[in-house]
Amino acid sequence: MSFQLKPGTTFLINDELIENFPWYDFSDVSDIAIDWHDRRSPTVKLTVSCTSQPERSAVIRLKKVTECKLPEMGLRLLQFSHLILENVRSQQWENVWYRIYDLDFQEPSFRFRSGHIEIQ
Repeated sequence: MSFQLKPGTTFLINDELIENFPWYDFSDVSDIAIDWHDRRSPTVKLTVSCTSQPERSAVIRLKKVTECKLPEMGLRLLQFSHLILENVRSQQWENVWYRIYDLDFQEPSFRFRSGHIEIQ
């Protein structure tokens, strides 16, 4: 399945999205917000630019985040050199279904239960 990066399109994070979404096309994080509304597991919202279509960006909303590792900002900007999203259910981490991270640097890294991606 091919994913059309049209503004207003929203995709649920699932195994099909993990396998077929053009992750390689997203790198620089222009905005990050962490909402701790339920005081147990935050929601993290990342706005990530699209390399091949600079007028487009993706808002990645991760819900029930159990781990949030950010790089030291003094070393490099918040970005993904090679963004990876994987299903980690087989690792049986409590309340974690997915992990998103930078393949080359291991950070940023997030473990979470669910989420979606909105193209802007």
